[in-house]
Amino acid sequence: MGIKILTVLLLILKILGIVLLVLLGILLALLLIVLFVPVRYQGSGYREEGDPVPVHVQLKVTWLLHLVRVSFIYPEEAFLKVKVLFFQILPAKEKKKKASNKKEAGHDVRDTASDQKISDEGNTAVEDGGDDRRTLLDFVRKLFSAIRNIKYTIRKIYDKINHIIHNIRYYIKILQTESFKRAFVLCKEQLLRLMKIVLPRKVSGTFTIGMEDPAATGQILSIYGILYPLIGDSITVIPDFEKPVMEGSFRFKGKITAFTLIRIAAKIYFDKDLKRVICLFKKEAVQNGRK
Repeated sequence: MGIKILTVLLLILKILGIVLLVLLGILLALLLIVLFVPVRYQGSGYREEGDPVPVHVQLKVTWLLHLVRVSFIYPEEAFLKVKVLFFQILPAKEKKKKASNKKEAGHDVRDTASDQKISDEGNTAVEDGGDDRRTLLDFVRKLFSAIRNIKYTIRKIYDKINHIIHNIRYYIKILQTESFKRAFVLCKEQLLRLMKIVLPRKVSGTFTIGMEDPAATGQILSIYGILYPLIGDSITVIPDFEKPVMEGSFRFKGKITAFTLIRIAAKIYFDKDLKRVICLFKKEAVQNGRK
């Protein structure tokens, strides 16, 4: 009898262990999906000469095989649309509110109030300017008070300048420390890596540009020539020296993963040199607050 009970208990524990492993596996799979499945984005737009709309733009963001979709189309749908599976999250369906048509009243009250205000102003408008002697005494008192406060004002300005000079010297010392130099190099490297990750990987566009002055069109074309080694054949500019025109189309694609963003943020957040520099800045800020 005891062996059977022990066998049943072991079987129950085995089933519970399997269930826990399955739940842990599901949680781990969800975590890996969130961290490593990229968020893909793409956009396109165009402008045609003579079109009253300045530019037509279409943006799309998708995640997890288009199970989550975010779109924005201008000017056809000038609002953000969010869908999860087949359910639309944004924009939410607006509830129709019953309008209550109540007429505003009180115009006569406003008119009477304004008339009363005008009459009060008329009653208090005529008064004597006061005694000239009293005015002269007030002026003399104010003059002596201003002269007496000049030295205090000069002292405050002098102390303020010394305080600013002290802060500048302190911050210059921080900027010259090895900790700041290492932290600056780290932040610059990580920000450049972040820009490389976030910026679109595929960009293409064709633009036709013409100005009223052909010389201005030539200047734009020269700027395009300077930037050509950087943008390559992805962007094409077609000059028009005969008439003013501004039209074209563009397209871009890119993707971002949460793991890369978290890794960059963690490297910056846990850097000891950066924490040391932040502590030095906070220390000076606290001292300034006490002063």
